[in-house]
Amino acid sequence: MSDDRSSKVAGPSSQVMARPVIGGLDGGSTSTETTQSYERFWQAANEAAEPAQNRIRRRLPHFPSPPLRIQRVSQLDAELLDAELTSMLLEPLKAALRNIRLTLPTTLEPELLLALRLALYKFSIWDRGATYGAMLQNLRYRNEWAHSGGLQSTSKDARLWRVQLILYPTLTILLPYLHTKVERQMSSMSFSDLPSTDIRRKLSVGLDRAQRVYSALTLANFLAFLSDGRYRTLTDRMLGMRLTYAQRTMNRNVSFEFLNRQLVWHAFTEFLLFLLPLVRPRRILRTLMRLSTHRWILAAWLAVLPRFISKRVGLYKDDKGRARINLNAILPASVVGNLSGSSNGAVAIAKYPDLPQGVCAICWENLEDQAGIRTAGQSVVRSGIQLPSLDPTDPSSNPLPSSGATSSLPIDGAGRPIQPRGLAARTTNALSAMTSSSGLAYADALVHTPYRVEPCGHTYCYVCVAGKLLAEEAAEELQETTDEDDQDATQHAAWHCLRCGSGVRSTRRDTGNLVLEKDAGKEEKANDDEAEVQA
Repeated sequence: MSDDRSSKVAGPSSQVMARPVIGGLDGGSTSTETTQSYERFWQAANEAAEPAQNRIRRRLPHFPSPPLRIQRVSQLDAELLDAELTSMLLEPLKAALRNIRLTLPTTLEPELLLALRLALYKFSIWDRGATYGAMLQNLRYRNEWAHSGGLQSTSKDARLWRVQLILYPTLTILLPYLHTKVERQMSSMSFSDLPSTDIRRKLSVGLDRAQRVYSALTLANFLAFLSDGRYRTLTDRMLGMRLTYAQRTMNRNVSFEFLNRQLVWHAFTEFLLFLLPLVRPRRILRTLMRLSTHRWILAAWLAVLPRFISKRVGLYKDDKGRARINLNAILPASVVGNLSGSSNGAVAIAKYPDLPQGVCAICWENLEDQAGIRTAGQSVVRSGIQLPSLDPTDPSSNPLPSSGATSSLPIDGAGRPIQPRGLAARTTNALSAMTSSSGLAYADALVHTPYRVEPCGHTYCYVCVAGKLLAEEAAEELQETTDEDDQDATQHAAWHCLRCGSGVRSTRRDTGNLVLEKDAGKEEKANDDEAEVQA
């Protein structure tokens, strides 16, 4: 019964496994029969599945493979690196040729680029299948025509054909060189200025149109590259050359340290550009220099130091019991002026003490600056008959009248100068006949919209004195004394009068001149009426 059950073979699941046979016990015939039974089993299954396997093998190239995706930024970075390498190698050549002749680098630039690009192509794509920029990005060219269909993602990439290696430098190096030479020749011979029927003009127009078509195709290829990331340039698409990873298992080492440093530095620069207009370095420096002489610090030193040391260093208390220091006793005058924060502590000298009334000293100073005249302030008035100076370089020695004597008079609608009236007329006429020792006419610096400065009361133009008092230095000087006591405040002035040298801290409208001008206007009106009656 056991022999009958063991002789039935229904399939691999119903077959009884034979016991292992130890050699020498049952003989070699039993082991041979068992091996043949196993071989017959898998051989039959293999023969039955062989047609299906052959059909699958034949259809395997037509199966869609996973798309091969290459980072677009790596391909664009490779192109930028190649361009930087070319320019880096070109600059020393141009510098060497510039020593021979200045125009030689510009003349031979197309030939230099041709030789340099051919050399780089030989040692990069021709020998290694990738440019130097592509090598740095772990990229290399492959023959995409051999990977058509479903063979995109394969373990090995097909090498470039010899035709592709020859056509690539022809399209990317030789054609741009020929285009540059032809364009230069056409530009030098002015083909574009020839008649429209001339063959040379047609050739120039055709070349321009071809360049426009090429630019449009390049733009379309770039948009397609941004879409699928396959062909970076139009030449790569025409020749079937695609950049792929040289090593698929290599991890892309991306370091954002440089990018982070650039972002931080850019943000810091923007913050400084916003902050610097709000910060006044000069005021901060002056405040720090005057900090050592602040009354609170002086009071602390006066309370700590012994009395004989305080006297030696110039510390004392004034009538109001406030701490003071006499810097002149221990420091030179120049150092004392620096510690005071400005030059106001020095004795101001009047620059124009004898300038005629009705003349703005600031306008006069501007006139001298424009004329390149440096004066010590001792001006001499000469009216009536002017005696020529013995100095031939003195402008006042010229017997001709000054050309700018009436330049400050207002102009009416007809373009004629409006003559002043009354008291203003007499003052203007008197000043118009006067010139200084430097030859400048006082009529060019008359006071307009008079304002009196405090406390000296001299008159200046409103625009001139307002510009002085509203300047940054004057504003800082006035602001620094707001928190100080009266004694310190009187030692600082926003500006010094050019007539007397006294410190000026404020100004007010000169109402006296307004009344005089009003009365003079009435007097002039009466004189005009009397003249009309007599006529």
